[in-house]
Amino acid sequence: TKVPVKDGAASLVVDEAVVGTHSVSATFTPKDAVHYEGSSATPASFKVSRAATSTKVKITGKRVGERTAAAIRVVGINKTVPTGKVKLVLRKAGNQGFHKAKSGKLVKGARTFNLGRLGKGRYKVVVKYLGDSSHLKSKTVKRFRVRP
Repeated sequence: TKVPVKDGAASLVVDEAVVGTHSVSATFTPKDAVHYEGSSATPASFKVSRAATSTKVKITGKRVGERTAAAIRVVGINKTVPTGKVKLVLRKAGNQGFHKAKSGKLVKGARTFNLGRLGKGRYKVVVKYLGDSSHLKSKTVKRFRVRP
């Protein structure tokens, strides 16, 4: 990629670099080879790491008889859009035998799970984003109450 020199310096922004180690080097080729000499720099390496993520969950339908759903959104740092799978585990407080587990793929960083019609009580949802080749995993816990 050719980059213009301004005030004796040039800079290059590398957008959308994939995860891994990369090498970059620079060569200066003067327009006027009679008065200026060309030069080249020793290659330098840089590393692109997987982006941090945050997982959010919104619960709807928190009344007995209503369908309860968990809307999940995973956002990568710098507004990148994660792909891959999320897992959800629903537990009811005081009822060790009650739990529901669901998993599925994100679509545009989001996924909604239908949790069915829940009985009155306190619940806890644990949502884990498993990560992908460009994004780190993350987790969130949400407690909520189903009322009469």
